[in-house]
Amino acid sequence: MNISDEELADYIKNSQRSGSPVSKRDLLGQWERELNGNEHHYYEFLEKDSFTRKTIVTYSHPIFNNEAIVTYKFGGKWSLRDDTLFLVNSPRQIEIELDTSRITYRPEMRDSVKRCIRRLDIASWKTSLKNRLRDRRETPSP
Repeated sequence: MNISDEELADYIKNSQRSGSPVSKRDLLGQWERELNGNEHHYYEFLEKDSFTRKTIVTYSHPIFNNEAIVTYKFGGKWSLRDDTLFLVNSPRQIEIELDTSRITYRPEMRDSVKRCIRRLDIASWKTSLKNRLRDRRETPSP
């Protein structure tokens, strides 16, 4: 590319962004984070260093129209150290709901759709999610 080390270093130095430090007060309130087209996280950071997270995941399948929606909510504690947000999840407070009310299908697909929906077993999700949250130590939020 015919760029000298000095030119590259100068470019990096001049292109670095410098922002103002974030305070706890700046994070209070509601925030949304989209992971991909079918998973959204909604956080609410509260005064007493606690938070709630509501995640909505939509599932589609070739045998039915529209989407099954799984919503789960849990809370925990948060802290801010330098420029890193740490979340400590509380697996005891998990709520999970499955909404299949928007799903439509052809009558001959009824049994297949019912089997598919049974695979979205909420009880096993809750156990799995509790275990994953319990096993995590305090980790930076992505």
